[in-house]
Amino acid sequence: MRSQLIEAQIQDIGEQTWTALYNYYKNGNINYRTIQQSQTSFTYNAELMTGTSQGESMAINWDENGNMMNQPKATDNGTFVYNWDNKLRSAAIGSYLLSLKYDPLGNRIYKGLELHSSGGPIGGTYQRKYIVDIVGDLPTILLELEPDDEDSFTIEKTYVYANSQILAQYTDPFSSAAKYLYLHDRLGSVRQVIDTLGNADVQCRYTYDPFGELFDSEAEETEGLNPFKFTGQYFDDELGQYYLRARQYDPHIARFTSRDPVTGKFEEPLTLHKYLYCTNDPINKLDPSGLEPILITPE
Repeated sequence: MRSQLIEAQIQDIGEQTWTALYNYYKNGNINYRTIQQSQTSFTYNAELMTGTSQGESMAINWDENGNMMNQPKATDNGTFVYNWDNKLRSAAIGSYLLSLKYDPLGNRIYKGLELHSSGGPIGGTYQRKYIVDIVGDLPTILLELEPDDEDSFTIEKTYVYANSQILAQYTDPFSSAAKYLYLHDRLGSVRQVIDTLGNADVQCRYTYDPFGELFDSEAEETEGLNPFKFTGQYFDDELGQYYLRARQYDPHIARFTSRDPVTGKFEEPLTLHKYLYCTNDPINKLDPSGLEPILITPE
C-alpha cells in the first residue's frame, strides 16, 4: 500500500496559504517538490539523495556505510562523523564541534557543543548529560544534568511523560521549580509550551510543514527552554535534525540520515527503502524509534 503525501495546504502561514506538491519515483524517492510555486528537483545514486538539479541548491555526501556526512542546506555545511553503530558521534559546524555519546544500548546520554579554532578547542559552551528511562515502550530523557566538574552535576531540567509522550518540564529544584506544560496535536507534535506560574503565558509556539520542518515566521520560543517539537521528539537545533533514537531525521529533505537497520516488509515495498520517513506519509504515521513507521489509528 503506497499512500504517499502528494499535496498539502496550511492556512495563515505568513498571512497566506502555504501549498506544497510532492512527486515521487516508483521506489519512493522524491522526484520533485513544489512549495509556493517554487520547484526543486532531486538527484540520487540509488537510494542516496545526492543533491538537486533544479531550484534550491543542495549537495549531499555519504560515507561508505550510507551515513550522511554534511548538512544539505547550510552555507557552511560541516562534517559529520559516525560511530561503529552508525550513530552520529560528532559534527563540525562552522567554528563549533558538536559531540554526542551513547550508552551500550544505543541511547544518547551526552551532548556537548564546543567552540574550536584552527589550533583546536578554545572553550566549552554547552554540556548536558542525560538520565534515560529505558523501562517504557521508548527510551525517554528524565533528567538533564550540567556537569559542574568531574564528580558533580546540577539538575537543569526534569521531564514528565505519559506513554512516552512529553507532558511537562520542571526546572529544578523539583519542589519549587517552574513548571511548563506541553500541548500537542494529533501526531503528538508540540504546538505550545505554557508556563504554569503567573498568567500561564505561552512560552513556545510552533507550526510545522507536513514533514516536520518549522515555519520560522510562525515560531515563538524562549531560547533554550524546549527541545521537543515535531511528533514530540528531540530536536537538535544545531543540526536541524531530529534525534529519533536509532537514527537522525532531517525534515528539510524528508529523509533519515542513516540506513534503516531493520529490513522492511516485502508485501509493503516502500518499507524496504532505507531512508524514507514514514513511507512518505507523515500525516498519518510517525516513527519515534527510527526503526518502523507507526500508523495513527482513531481512538
